[in-house]
Amino acid sequence: MSYLELNLDPFISLWRKLDVSVINPLNLLSYVESSFTGGISFTYRADMPLFSEISTLRKLTNSRINIRINPDSEQFKKIADLSPDVVTLINEDHENNIIELPSKTISKIINSADKEKIPIIPRIKPEIKQLKQAYKLKCAEVELDTNQLSKADHKQDYSQRMEVLINCYKVANKNNLRISFGGNLNKRLILALNRVMSPEFYSVDRYLLAHSLIKGIDDVLEDTVDIIE
Repeated sequence: MSYLELNLDPFISLWRKLDVSVINPLNLLSYVESSFTGGISFTYRADMPLFSEISTLRKLTNSRINIRINPDSEQFKKIADLSPDVVTLINEDHENNIIELPSKTISKIINSADKEKIPIIPRIKPEIKQLKQAYKLKCAEVELDTNQLSKADHKQDYSQRMEVLINCYKVANKNNLRISFGGNLNKRLILALNRVMSPEFYSVDRYLLAHSLIKGIDDVLEDTVDIIE
């Protein structure tokens, strides 16, 4: 069974610009619970007092809390003190936020995370060689980038990119490596992926923000959860 992960980053960006209560991320969490959204995630910012205490979030939701960080040892130390459920390693300097494996820095962070008993999820390009590197690092889960699938502009390109994701999913399953998807996902892509795969999480961001401004966040979350299930 797959779950929806609400990526709060676009909500946070808009909230910081407009300071409107309807898009305050903490105000969204009641909708997260009522819609049975499985996870929430956001990118760590040192100047973000809203999420300085994970304990506040835990009181408001039972969803998996996933903090996204760049592969920086000092940043991880700050995150470890918050004890999130999982940490996703991303590269904000990359257009699609993917990291490249192998990496000595990432290996060190994963070793530190093992001591803290915090699972690490690398966000990677959908390639078999990247999956193999994640497996060598003993990661239990990876997030595969779906941005390129969303940008496919003709049927052949779309089919090829979908086939790549399917092959990665099959290889990961054989090696007990859980797969999540994230990157410009929308209803159409989730339905297409769900026909042939059952990933751990679908991490959705801008689609949820855009449609929540039209239909309301509660309806959009419920609709998306229904699609995934």
